[in-house]
Amino acid sequence: MMTATAFGATKGVFGLTFALLKDTGWYLADDTFLETTNYGYQRGCSFVLDACYSSTSFPEFCNIASSLNVSSCQTTFYGKTICDNDASLMSDSCPIYAPYFSCVDPDSSDPGYQPYTYEAYSTSSFCVYSTLGRLTIPPTMTSRCYPYVCGTSSIVFTIGSYSITCLNS
Repeated sequence: MMTATAFGATKGVFGLTFALLKDTGWYLADDTFLETTNYGYQRGCSFVLDACYSSTSFPEFCNIASSLNVSSCQTTFYGKTICDNDASLMSDSCPIYAPYFSCVDPDSSDPGYQPYTYEAYSTSSFCVYSTLGRLTIPPTMTSRCYPYVCGTSSIVFTIGSYSITCLNS
């Protein structure tokens, strides 16, 4: 019920895995460590039953040929991803967006773009889609890591010396 990955420092244990561990009777799973993900959320049965290369396409899967130098955010928004064929070895030969930088790991950084995109990698950072940058960056590299603080009706992102408030609607 899990897909192995050799990529990224941030790992998650999600509800289906916890339920499986409990149902086997071999483990007593502590639900306080349960994480949530929107991977495959509301995609229906075809997400599980159809092949990733079928006529049904899902944004969780990518095409190596057309996704070269395309960045995305993890479904948990904890890190930045790129289309990776090596990850497909563990996902039924389906190329998937695999993590290449963790936003929540202070030791992680994207030295190629970080100085130009005002990114910050910290335990309070989140991956967002942005075209912000001081230099021309490939338009397909749109994932960025910015620190945030959640309020009751807003999220405030820190980008360089600026604070950007996003109101909940």
